[in-house]
Amino acid sequence: MMYVLQPILSHMIKFGSLKVVNADGKIYRFNGESSELAPSEVCVRFHDKQYARWLALSPSMALGKGYMEGRVSVENGTIYDFIQLLALNVEQDDYHWLHRLFDQIDALRKRFQQFNPARKSRHNVAHHYDLSGELYELFLDRDRQYSCAYFEQPENDLDTAQTDKKNHIAAKLLLQGDHRVLDIGSGWGGMGLYIARHFGAKVDGITLSEEQLKESNQLAKSENLDNKAKFYLRDYRNLEDTY
Repeated sequence: MMYVLQPILSHMIKFGSLKVVNADGKIYRFNGESSELAPSEVCVRFHDKQYARWLALSPSMALGKGYMEGRVSVENGTIYDFIQLLALNVEQDDYHWLHRLFDQIDALRKRFQQFNPARKSRHNVAHHYDLSGELYELFLDRDRQYSCAYFEQPENDLDTAQTDKKNHIAAKLLLQGDHRVLDIGSGWGGMGLYIARHFGAKVDGITLSEEQLKESNQLAKSENLDNKAKFYLRDYRNLEDTY
């Protein structure tokens, strides 16, 4: 599909030089003006007959993933030179009409891919989280917090940083004992149980993972917090309560 990619690159490359060796061995050159910001001629080779099509239709995905998978390689210069050349010219690009068309197609494709009804959400979550807890124990803290921690001091360990994160979030909410909190995507219950334990607020946590649900409720019961923190297998779109 170089016949589609070629006019896009010809229009795009205004500075520096790019040489493309297609999977069939045919060579294409795209030469712009000389610039101190542009690296020396960069040569890339496509190892896959379908790669040019992928690059034309979805450049943001094809560049990184294609390089990682070995479908494209840099033969003259480095990957950093290639990125620098593209970045320099993207800043100047007024976009070829084909480029704009493919952007619109890509945006439409992403909307379909991101369509996420309740049944699909349940399947996606189960695929990701209903795995052995031993896996997550390898790289998460003891509460298995899946969002980023707050390292107030560089030397803090992960458990300390995650506790600081939970405290910081809870403090910003100005929680009181008569408050009711909804925790959407409650994970393994760490945040909800922290709120119930330290602030006395009632917490309803919802998850689409049966493994997370089971462990969350077990932890709440073991800490005698099951009267404060309750966890449910429920999609947020099916909630009827007011918080």
